[in-house]
Amino acid sequence: MLKILKRGCRTISFSTLDYNQSASNRFICECVYLNMKTISWFVIIVCYLNYSCDNEDIAPFLTENPVNLSMPQNGQQSYFVEYTATCGARNVHFTGDTLVLHVLARNDSTFFTESFTGHSPSYLQTATTKSIEYSVAVINNNLIVKDRAASRLFYFYGNDSLRLSPAQTLPMKQENCRVMLNNNLFTGEEIGNINRFSIGNKSFKNKTVVSCVPIFYQIEGYLIYDTNEFSVSHTIVNDTVRGWLKL
Repeated sequence: MLKILKRGCRTISFSTLDYNQSASNRFICECVYLNMKTISWFVIIVCYLNYSCDNEDIAPFLTENPVNLSMPQNGQQSYFVEYTATCGARNVHFTGDTLVLHVLARNDSTFFTESFTGHSPSYLQTATTKSIEYSVAVINNNLIVKDRAASRLFYFYGNDSLRLSPAQTLPMKQENCRVMLNNNLFTGEEIGNINRFSIGNKSFKNKTVVSCVPIFYQIEGYLIYDTNEFSVSHTIVNDTVRGWLKL
């Protein structure tokens, strides 16, 4: 069954997406076919309409078995779309790439795999069909992700662990494309709580945020998540924003 809203698709609806197209009033939908037990691959439907879509929040996208950071189990998977923007500009552009984060259990070990859907431009243009795989473990409410250098979601993070239930957090807020701590740019090893983090019309509320980017990457970066769900991987280079947003 195709889950849709009365206006647009279940997963994403923006009125001014730039999906490698020049026309501003094209409606791009990422739709998912669901059956009783599993989720098939994404099918990208490009709907060429003569009108703009309503400016409303993206409806929550629910999978039957999403990745649970606290209890990753074989077969769980979540979907992320890649976005780009310029800090200070209102428009958010989506590249068309959709990334599948999948949990794989093998020989008493647990792994995350990342792969593009078959209709992603990176898959079609470069034949990037091979999955990226790296080991993960949950120890004392920490998600351990050591071999993350090839990950598109975690590569820039400078710590081997994500604290899933931190005992203390500092209040932080979003200013434009950045996260601020006490009116200063957040770049350190602190762990923050952010009431609201928005990308375009999509907002995540009451999330944990970490930065901790090694200086050699020469980027600003944030991971935004909660005890169970990974939400956003967000990077900035000279006011050019790029990241992955959970559907």
